[in-house]
Amino acid sequence: MAEQTVHGFFLTGTGLREEPTTASNLDQHSLSLPRGAYTTFRTYGGNQAFRLEEHLTRLTASAALDGFPLSPAHPWARAAIKEAVGLAGFAESRVRLTLPYEAPGGLYIAIAPYTPLPEHLYREGARCITAPPGLKRDNPRSKGTNFIAPGSQARAGLAAAHEILLVSPEGEILEGSSSNFFAVLDHALHTAEEGVLLGTTRHMVIAQAELLLPVVRKPVSLGELPRLQEAFLTSVSRGILPVTRIDELPVGAGTPGPITQELGRRLLAAITAELEPLAP
Repeated sequence: MAEQTVHGFFLTGTGLREEPTTASNLDQHSLSLPRGAYTTFRTYGGNQAFRLEEHLTRLTASAALDGFPLSPAHPWARAAIKEAVGLAGFAESRVRLTLPYEAPGGLYIAIAPYTPLPEHLYREGARCITAPPGLKRDNPRSKGTNFIAPGSQARAGLAAAHEILLVSPEGEILEGSSSNFFAVLDHALHTAEEGVLLGTTRHMVIAQAELLLPVVRKPVSLGELPRLQEAFLTSVSRGILPVTRIDELPVGAGTPGPITQELGRRLLAAITAELEPLAP
């Protein structure tokens, strides 16, 4: 029998119950659930997390932006997350929480094994492609499950590319389909502030970057791609992932740049310093 790769749970006021699933990844599992707000994070050392409270807060903030003023109780949610991670039994886990709009008071918890990206992507950099017209978030500030299907379908056709970059009608690179995007241009770090999902890792990266160089909270345009000195993606699972090619254009020298590498080291140290147990 194949090893189960996703464990699904549902938390209510009466406790945590396991809900069997045949999903092979977190996106597949999400597509089987009612519409809701979601967030995803990873464990460290099996039972620690980084800024878990921010993830829980983002759930309720996203729900409110979509017109559903829901409020899960954080203390019992954290205890249930710890229990679910323990029951799944993976050495390291990716955890997805979904706050359903159609079942107020409940919380879905999905656990999958966390596998780091291949080391060569950090050493050599990743290739991204720009999204076709029409691929966008309906409400960029809300992390709603309604974007999982179009995002997953677009990524399924990536072939040799790692990520799809969403582009504004004005031709500006906003973010990745599952990441935030940063670029070094004219010796300043640029990232979109409007029209994007403000990721948890993004906040930490900006704080570290402001110690090194100017940070411009505006996106770069497609026309500026040939002038980029460096670029990278950020997310909870990726950390900082260098981008060395966008569409058919190399970024800078075509290798991970010094600012990207230094920020990667600083982010890892900052995360390590803030790790906390899943539950008290």
